[in-house]
Amino acid sequence: MAVVTSKIVLLNRSVEIKVELDPSLPNEITAMHAIRTSGYYEPDVARALSRMIEPGDVAVDVGANIGLITVLMAALAGPKGRVISFEPGENNLPRLKHNIELGGFKNVALVEKPVTDAVGETVFYINNDNSGGNALWDPSAFSCNHEIPRRLAMQATTLDNEKALLGDAPKVLKIDTEGAEYHVLRGAQGYLKGRKIPFIIAEIHIFGLKEMKSSVRELREYMAQFGYEMFALYSSGCLPKFIPLKTEYLTPGVSNVLFSTTEQVAKIWPEDWFDPEVSPLPGTPKI
Repeated sequence: MAVVTSKIVLLNRSVEIKVELDPSLPNEITAMHAIRTSGYYEPDVARALSRMIEPGDVAVDVGANIGLITVLMAALAGPKGRVISFEPGENNLPRLKHNIELGGFKNVALVEKPVTDAVGETVFYINNDNSGGNALWDPSAFSCNHEIPRRLAMQATTLDNEKALLGDAPKVLKIDTEGAEYHVLRGAQGYLKGRKIPFIIAEIHIFGLKEMKSSVRELREYMAQFGYEMFALYSSGCLPKFIPLKTEYLTPGVSNVLFSTTEQVAKIWPEDWFDPEVSPLPGTPKI
């Protein structure tokens, strides 16, 4: 195990994060490399969160894995804020709890259940090839996985069902569920009506969406019903790119997008420095 320290600086704010990573696991090697080269894991998400979350805010992390985003949220929200972290994977929970304790965070509530569109029993798969690839579909269908996953019967929840924890209006919701994002959001209609959550960051996992019988198009059209527009996030942290609903969103692998409105985005990106000599790359794909 290795404890990695990362300092994120944005405008007049800075937070320092410590996380324990396992260099024997391929997905955590990727995380270590990202922290050392870009400042933090998933810099597109990290830099966006650094603008969105202020002290005292409530943030929700669905699919927390070992807590890389959870602890960043907790640091940004501060002791007067709250983070609700959802992670059902028994291969990730001990490390998630340890990383929360490592940072001394007392503002994190952990829910050890999968999140989907209905409360009740579901099947959850533990990915034995990649601890970042647990899913509500069989990961052995994915070409890069070779080990037989463990199939667990678990009690699922929905975000609407967890209102006692989430409160009336969390500031930020991040979802990384290997393709179950559409189902997670279908279970959050109470929060989507009136756009009570102003910023929703969701992973786009084309293969996973297909395995869950949904698609990018279905996800986007569903969110548009509630007035959410979609934006591509950049690892540089620059102004997200608005993607019109009728424009097909193509990604070579896995990427992260923001569901919000142009008005909300303008509030936290009040300026955009355009340099025609620089072409920012979209969010760093995960392995």
